[in-house]
Amino acid sequence: MITLMSQWDIIIRLSLALGLGSVIGFERALRDKPAGFRTNILICVGSCVFTIASQALSGPVVDDTRIAAQIVTGVGFLGAGAIIRDAKGIVGLTTAATIWAVAALGMAAGLGQFTLAVAGTAGVLLVLLGFPFAGTLIETRRDVEEYCLTTAKSAEEIDRVNALFMQARLRIVLSDYYEKSDKIVFAIKALGPKDAHRELRRKLLLLDDIRLCETRA
Repeated sequence: MITLMSQWDIIIRLSLALGLGSVIGFERALRDKPAGFRTNILICVGSCVFTIASQALSGPVVDDTRIAAQIVTGVGFLGAGAIIRDAKGIVGLTTAATIWAVAALGMAAGLGQFTLAVAGTAGVLLVLLGFPFAGTLIETRRDVEEYCLTTAKSAEEIDRVNALFMQARLRIVLSDYYEKSDKIVFAIKALGPKDAHRELRRKLLLLDDIRLCETRA
């Protein structure tokens, strides 16, 4: 029989899960993410309920970790639905990781590990609120841009084009060139800071013997 004290304990655990899910859900809703306010609350509370139920069903034959262990797998499928591939690449990875983390917080609340649940929520919020700036800074150092250049038909031009990218502090990650009429056409993907890309394009525009052209389809 569930005593009055244990009933209050269950209410406290569920209330904590609801509160923690609300905090993270509010941040996600402000950023207009697919998994918003109610979704994160449901994930957190649902994980808490499953964890409490697994403890209530435990006994000599039933392992109280079996149900809780399946939360990790089940939430993984839920998070996979938030990952989408579009023209810009893969999006939704942060949303999927947030869903996974919220489920873990719900499990911590369901186990009565209140300090772990609150500290984990603080850590998740720190990443979601404080790290976007750092992520943007890193991305600006790893910007990939495509170049299509035409030069005179000469072997020296190949080395010259490569030297231009090296001088601009850009690393060529993909390079192809082919002949068109009496010209050499370069199709290049380069990696580096946005400022370096901008400076190289400005330099190329001022050159008479190397021209920027439309990227080959």
